[in-house]
Amino acid sequence: MKFIIVSDIELDSIGGLGVLLRSCPNAQVIAPTSFTHTLTQPKQIIAATRAIYGEHFSDNFEPIHAVDKEVIKEVSNKEKIDLGERALQFVIPENASFMLTYDKVRNQLYTGHALGVYYDQLQDDNVDLFLPSVPAALFDLDTYRKTITSIEQQNLNALYFNHFGKTEKVDLALNQLNHWLELFILLTKETITEKGNYNDLSSKLLTVVHHYLREQNIPDNHQIYQYIILDINTCALTLLKYFK
Repeated sequence: MKFIIVSDIELDSIGGLGVLLRSCPNAQVIAPTSFTHTLTQPKQIIAATRAIYGEHFSDNFEPIHAVDKEVIKEVSNKEKIDLGERALQFVIPENASFMLTYDKVRNQLYTGHALGVYYDQLQDDNVDLFLPSVPAALFDLDTYRKTITSIEQQNLNALYFNHFGKTEKVDLALNQLNHWLELFILLTKETITEKGNYNDLSSKLLTVVHHYLREQNIPDNHQIYQYIILDINTCALTLLKYFK
């Protein structure tokens, strides 16, 4: 392995990097300059994540090893790297804590945590579902909207999502993400006005997604809900934090 590309600075993305590098001693880590401090000195993000996960932190994330600065190749916005059959360009929105990777040869974009989640588990049911579930530390509404607009203008062949999945239905994906985001924002503001809490908002968000999937003939006991519930919870936390 020659390169390891870091898409964002959340611990679920970088926590195992130090361990992976021990099995890939010749690999370079490609990351924005702003990621270097956290990669080389992860104590702060470890403490913040431990505060959320509590006693479950060790099972989910450890062991975590710092990354040596010497192996990090820092990249800036729009910087390019030629990998032979692939020519990659890195897109780092202003003030963002994530990076998108554009494959110029295939005209495909690896979005990381920038957009949200694609539920490719529903492909066998002929249903497409894309939800704007982005960790709170990575979310800024203006940046999110600008990122969507920028992607819309690229006429891409495909999008790749974190956790995981690829779609060639780029317009459908972006339209859905826009639709759900604006609906979720309305429900968040409504919940805040009603002095509701995180559980109230999670319930509202899940209800509207549940209604949509019922219209698509997805049964209530479908396994997809075990994933959706987790992402809806993330979405609720993110939006409440942002608007409060």
